[in-house]
Amino acid sequence: MTTPRDTTSKQQAHAADARDAARRAAFALARDHGADLTTRPPHNGASTSIRDVEPLAGLAAARQLELAARRTARDYLRAAREAGRTWHQIGTALGLASDAQHDGGTIADAAHAYAAGPPDPGAP
Repeated sequence: MTTPRDTTSKQQAHAADARDAARRAAFALARDHGADLTTRPPHNGASTSIRDVEPLAGLAAARQLELAARRTARDYLRAAREAGRTWHQIGTALGLASDAQHDGGTIADAAHAYAAGPPDPGAP
């Protein structure tokens, strides 16, 4: 039987894998678009250094990946709805339970809000 602790550790491992994949993708994207390579400590006070791209180039590449990932998520969300999945199932897959609890709504409400995106401040 899966315990909440097992689920949490699996979620943490999945999140760590996603962060690692995103960092590798940002590095590759920046490098492939001509970013300068540099070495830097992995954190303040470290005695070792890592090879990386120039920080602003890495930041720009990470932002492009963020936008692309959001678009990809919306494509999969649309495919899930077309396949007959419910908003509750989509919200669960997106991990929106805590958002729903915080906002006082349901997981389905949180999923629909995610799909709709932020409100347009220029809309009447």
